[in-house]
Amino acid sequence: MNETDLYFTHTIVGAPQTVMLGMRVTLPKVSVHGVEVNMSQGHARISQAWQDWLMLHQDDTAPGTPRARPGPTRRWLQRYSLALALLGLASTAAAAGFMAWQLWLKIHWG
Repeated sequence: MNETDLYFTHTIVGAPQTVMLGMRVTLPKVSVHGVEVNMSQGHARISQAWQDWLMLHQDDTAPGTPRARPGPTRRWLQRYSLALALLGLASTAAAAGFMAWQLWLKIHWG
């Protein structure tokens, strides 16, 4: 989720919520330390609040960076996606019809 998506979500949908739990992020959850260290066993892990934050901020773009325009192939696929889907359905129906015709020929003409 980048800044544009975050702004849209906040203005249209409402206050941000965590994806994992579906609960509002409260100040005590955010202020929890980022790394939890078990001193007796020597294991370290990131706290749950920071795990959620990492899941939401996976991209490495800096805030304020405009979203990159998709390439020409992706724009073409998006523009003609409905026609491509209909072509796929038509070819599937044609293949099924051809197979049914072949089966009918085999049954009736041996």
